[in-house]
Amino acid sequence: MSIKKPNMDDLTFEDIHYQNGIGKSLSEGQGRHKKYSYWNGVQTKIGEFELSEWTTLALELIKYKGEQTLFAQLLEHSNNYKWLKQDDEKKQYALQMHCARMFDRPGWVDYLPFNRKYRPECIQTENIIMIVPACCREPGEIMRQQLWSNRAPCPHCGRSTEYKIVENRSFMSDVQWV
Repeated sequence: MSIKKPNMDDLTFEDIHYQNGIGKSLSEGQGRHKKYSYWNGVQTKIGEFELSEWTTLALELIKYKGEQTLFAQLLEHSNNYKWLKQDDEKKQYALQMHCARMFDRPGWVDYLPFNRKYRPECIQTENIIMIVPACCREPGEIMRQQLWSNRAPCPHCGRSTEYKIVENRSFMSDVQWV
């Protein structure tokens, strides 16, 4: 299922962006001697890779592009995600975020927390807005690109919730919830 290893000079993170996880059931033998196994892979723009091959390729590209520090920061940031229990899950998630260049996307729910901590020079402050989310009812900042028609991610708990945009920073007396 794997394809030939691409030339690092021509390879981009977009090329190996994790589009989908894929798997195939495999069997060998006949009757009671039949053995079953499973192939885990990744679909990318340039083809399918076995999961460990994709991991190796992504790590090699990170090293080739000199982005080891950025990857280490994403790996550290993945500790914030409670659903990621094992170190290898955190590593895979950080690799996916790195290849997808999530840290450059203002719509990413963790854009502000991640970039404030690791890359404050990248934040476009004109796109930061103050909201009061319906769930936590505490003011917080998000990127304008994170607003949906009537919902936004809560800057405190991350939950998708209704919100009020705060125009005036001395606002708490102005916010009325129904």
